[in-house]
Amino acid sequence: NETDLRKVILESIDLIRPAASEKRISLTFNHVGEDYRTIADGKRLRQGFANILSNAVKFTPEGGDITVTLERGVSAFHLTFSDNGIGIETRRLDEIFE
Repeated sequence: NETDLRKVILESIDLIRPAASEKRISLTFNHVGEDYRTIADGKRLRQGFANILSNAVKFTPEGGDITVTLERGVSAFHLTFSDNGIGIETRRLDEIFE
């Protein structure tokens, strides 16, 4: 299915915004342009993005910041989630996508 990544990310942010607001966490979405259409399962992406953002809220201290950046590369999209939480131990990085 054709999916607008920008729209899916905004919907994912909206899903976790109440939890972020409770902790006074700032949510920022950076992107340039509007055409982020691709062939993908938007429902599964939304679910995955919401999980990433939920974890970011969980581990970001009160008053912290979460930023999502979407960029269009030559042949791919680049999506970055960043926060000022405690992070993931290097030895556990391989477990993330299991």
